Parts: sequence; structure tokens; C-alpha cells
Amino acid sequence: MQDIILYEGIPRIDFVTSIDWWEDNKLLKVAFPVAVKAKYATYEIPFASILRPTAESNNWEKARFEVPALRWADLSQNDYGVALLNNSKHGYDIHGNTIRLTLLRSPASDELKSASVPDPLADRGRHIIRYSLVPHSDNWKEALVYRRAYEFNFSPYIKFAKIRQKGKNGTREESFIKMKPDNVVLTAFKQCEEEPECFILRVYEVWGQKSTVKIELPIKPGRVFKTDLIEKRKEEIELDKENEINVDIGAYQILTLKIYPELSKNLHPK
Repeated sequence: MQDIILYEGIPRIDFVTSIDWWEDNKLLKVAFPVAVKAKYATYEIPFASILRPTAESNNWEKARFEVPALRWADLSQNDYGVALLNNSKHGYDIHGNTIRLTLLRSPASDELKSASVPDPLADRGRHIIRYSLVPHSDNWKEALVYRRAYEFNFSPYIKFAKIRQKGKNGTREESFIKMKPDNVVLTAFKQCEEEPECFILRVYEVWGQKSTVKIELPIKPGRVFKTDLIEKRKEEIELDKENEINVDIGAYQILTLKIYPELSKNLHPK
């Protein structure tokens, strides 16, 4: 059974496929022939993206069955493109103008006890599989395909509360963290591992373009440090605005910041 879902005001087509899978020696893929001509397709990899050809010009490319991607793959020309998003399936192949995604597989082996052969019961059973097609104008960068993939994978948590107030009800829009430019992605915001009075903010650059990141926080930072991935301080950042951090980021760089709020008791860490 398959549900195809269209939303008002959301430019994507969601597919929810329910399968009871008990096949042998078969592979299930979904395929989308699209009206796009491009020599290369773009695939998301950890904290970056990679271009791969859509034509099979040598024996190595002909032998390549599929390639891995994280949350999205995109086929774009100058004025139009189509992205295929996923939330749990990562085997893609894009040849010519057809985008395909592997949904289920049923490898077979007689050597059940060997660790070097496929699981003979892989993927057997019931599955609910979600993926989404996103047509867009311009290329994947201008269309912010990576944001659409995050939105598809991480649905917002909504909580309703009754609020008593006098006067007319108004609408107000607030952001916990604001960040510019569009080629910088927020990937983590958490408490520090060893210092509970500070928190970690991690971003990465996704276009392959040097930029200056502007981050507006809900609190005034007292001190801010660049750190490595295990939160060891490397360099202090000079603060010139009350609730704002400005810092340079390199192409495809992962940038981790350790932020001490101004009200923290430990504004002068060792």
C-alpha cells in the first residue's frame, strides 16, 4: 500500500509505502524519470556534498551498482532541478534523467554462520518507508535542498498551551537562534560535556564557499571559543555585539563553538 501526500504551501510530494516483504534474491527500488538534463548529480555526504557523473563513461562507472548518500540526492540543471529525500534508505543511483532509491533487498547465502556473507533474513518482514520528491527552481544550493531534507527528517515538536491574556490576540514570530548566510547549517546545540555552565554550538559550511557566519543568540554571551570536535578550546572569538557572534568559516568546514553565557559563574575558564 502506498500513500502519496501533497501539502498546501509545502513544495514537496511525500510517499509513505507499507510493505510486507518476504522475497528472495530480489531488490526493490523506486524510480523517478525527471525532466532534467545534467552531466552530474549531487549527493549529500557527512557535512558536505559530492558530485558524481550521470553517464557511464568507463568500466568502473558501469560496474558501480549504486552509491551512498545521507538525506538527499539532487539532479539539477541551471533553471530547474529535482531532489529525492529519504529518512532511512541511503542507496541511490542516478543515470541519465532517472533518480532511483533502493528500498528493500533480500540477499541470499548458504553459509549462514559466516560473518562475511549477507544476512539471509535481511529486510524480511513489515516496513513503513518514507521518502519525498522535491521539484525546485534554480540549483540545489539556491533551493536550499539540505534544509528541506532536515525538515523531512526532523519534524517540529508542537506543544499547545492555554495562555490567559487581556486584549486582542496577536501573532508573534520568534527564533531561538538566527543564523546567516544560507550556506551555513546548524547541526548541534547542546550542553558542554564537562562544563555544565556553558553550551556547544556546531555548524558546517555546505556550498564549498568561504563565509562569515552571523549567529544571533537568545542570551548575551560572555566568552566564546572555537574548539575541536571533543570540545577542547583552541581560540577565543572577539565579541563586538550584545547577542551576536561573527566568525569566519572555510569551505566545507565544521565549526564548533563553546559559549559561556554572560551570567555564568565561570567566565574565566582555564
